[in-house]
Amino acid sequence: MNQSLSSTRSLPLRDRCIIITRAREQAAEFAVQLEALGALVITLPLIQIADPPSWALVDRAMDQLAKFDLLIFTSVNAVDKWTARGLSQNKSPVLKTHQVYAVGAATAHRLQELGLQVDAVPKNFSAEGILETLGPDLIRKRVLLPRGDLAREELPRELRARGAEVLEVVVYRTQPAETKSSTWIERIRGGEIDVITFASPSAVQQFVLWVGREQLAIIKNHFRAASIGPTTSAALREQGVDVAIEATPSTLSDLTAAIIRFYQSS
Repeated sequence: MNQSLSSTRSLPLRDRCIIITRAREQAAEFAVQLEALGALVITLPLIQIADPPSWALVDRAMDQLAKFDLLIFTSVNAVDKWTARGLSQNKSPVLKTHQVYAVGAATAHRLQELGLQVDAVPKNFSAEGILETLGPDLIRKRVLLPRGDLAREELPRELRARGAEVLEVVVYRTQPAETKSSTWIERIRGGEIDVITFASPSAVQQFVLWVGREQLAIIKNHFRAASIGPTTSAALREQGVDVAIEATPSTLSDLTAAIIRFYQSS
């Protein structure tokens, strides 16, 4: 077999330069996946995950945990921060009497890794999927929603519209990462970067703030935007960025697979 053809099949992302914009503590596993496929990976975190300014509301919710019927986790970050706080305060983060719902396979997997039962994971890894799973009638259901400070308002709004009593508690904040070198903007503009991956709307927002709208208009056609899923894709399109690659379902492994399919079909 031709050696170059063989290496392309075994390393389908060989020499593709890919930027990961995830928070630094979350980028490592994704980088390893891409590098194993031959990619040249640049970790350029645009956001960082921080504690809330106060844990008072979170602690109060844990003290009153038995009052809730449903716990809904919409991200791995929410699971990690909620459970870590519970353990640090010697409190149970979940009771056996609760129904626990997870948005996305990665979120469900993290709950299961922590020994927590997951009652449902919607096929559509989004707030819309959770709402479809729960159904239209949630009268008198008490829902606890640990989440980030920038989480979308659609889920709690629709839960309340269906009759649920919803308590939202902020268990983490999404903040801009430390200042990023402008060198990468020049490299993007010069066509040296093949793919930039986005795993959240907040990463998209920070990318636009970092680059600037005028510069974005210049460089947006010099790379392929790869999105974790529909919500992030919508955020990119709102900024005028075409989405060349989208994960289905919305996990990093599926995003890796989607990048491979893109290059194999192009």
